[in-house]
Formats: sequence, structure tokens, C-alpha cells
Amino acid sequence: MEMDVGVPQHPAKEKPPISVVGDVGGRVAIMVDDMVDDVHSFVAAAEVLKDRGAYKIYVLATHGLLSSDAPLLIEESPIDEVSVHVSS
Repeated sequence: MEMDVGVPQHPAKEKPPISVVGDVGGRVAIMVDDMVDDVHSFVAAAEVLKDRGAYKIYVLATHGLLSSDAPLLIEESPIDEVSVHVSS
């Protein structure tokens, strides 16, 4: 009997479209969500924010799962920092 040992893959949480409201030029942009999992939507939003002149871009979340290649995507994106709340 052969068994495959490893971490099971789970699908990323689907997110609604992200909209930028107002002028972000020369400002700090903060994106807040309950979970940072598949970061493609955060990276896409950060690119829009940077194009519109955001000075710094932060992501805040309560759960940081960082699926697949998420850490690399964040490093290569305009996102300046990701902060995940850790409760005790």
C-alpha cells in the first residue's frame, strides 16, 4: 500500500474586485482583509495604487496563509509591508 505524505493543497479564497476610491497620490495606502492567501488580487491592487501615486502600500490581515508562491509575489510587488495579527 502506497501513501502520499505531504501538505494538502487547498483552493484560495475567492475575493470580490478591488476598487480604488479617491486620490491616493502622495499618500499611504492600506489594504485590510481577514486573510492573506492567494495574493494576486493584492499585488494587482498594489500596482494600481502605485501607478496612481501611492507613497507606501501596506497589507494588514488577521490570518496569513500565503499559499503557493505568495511570498515571492509579495517581494516582487510594490507592496512595502504585510502585517499579520498574531493573537495569544
